Amino acid sequence: QALHPYLPSVVPEVLHVDRANYVYAMSHAPPEATVWKADLLAGRIDLALGAKVGQTLGRIHQVSAENAAAFTAFRDHNVYVQLRVDPFYRRVQERCPDVAAAIEPIVHDMLTIKEALCHGDYTPKNMLVHDGAFTLVDYETAHFGDPTMDLGLFMAHLTLKSVRDPHRSNSFFSLMRRVWRGYCAEVTFRPHDELEQRGVKHYGACLLARVDGTSPIDYLPEEEKRNHVRGVARAILLDGVDCWENAWSTLTPPPVPE
Repeated sequence: QALHPYLPSVVPEVLHVDRANYVYAMSHAPPEATVWKADLLAGRIDLALGAKVGQTLGRIHQVSAENAAAFTAFRDHNVYVQLRVDPFYRRVQERCPDVAAAIEPIVHDMLTIKEALCHGDYTPKNMLVHDGAFTLVDYETAHFGDPTMDLGLFMAHLTLKSVRDPHRSNSFFSLMRRVWRGYCAEVTFRPHDELEQRGVKHYGACLLARVDGTSPIDYLPEEEKRNHVRGVARAILLDGVDCWENAWSTLTPPPVPE
């Protein structure tokens, strides 16, 4: 309800609410829509769609930062802590003590920054693709806080898919660049380099969370590839990497510059 007026073609419309019975109804994506995660795992990489995904995330962050008073209902972080901070960041601190100190200030920022709406699960599995556009679903972890977590989590999911399919890694890097450019085209509430620096920190933490957190991804079973992800994440967190290109340069094969 809060976002639909700003993104009516992407965010479903709430059609009916029955709070007493904890029921609501919303508009749906076209029946022929596909889950973007499945498309990406099948090697179908749409760079134009990546730009739209970046623009949409940028608009979510920008309009909520500009109209903070309209999003005060999302200042409660309890659900986000239960579903993201604890099973992702805190679990990594427990299981990877060598990066615990590096992750602590990231967690602090997540719990103290009140800057814009963070979707909290802005990932390909929550994007239903149709006719070169998409419908965004699953707002369970949305909260008004540190929006750069969305950047880190999304880039981590694309990176994990590139590690799974190294023959398409350059296509995935091109996709990530399109996402970032689309995002920057919409955002003015903070300097882009600051958002990038903060997003890269989340990127490192989220990479580890998806292999060593409470619920690891299921499409990267090879330990060699998982160890590669761990090495990339540790390099980002421990070596002070602060931009996407430097973060991506730690991956092999290295991306081809555009």
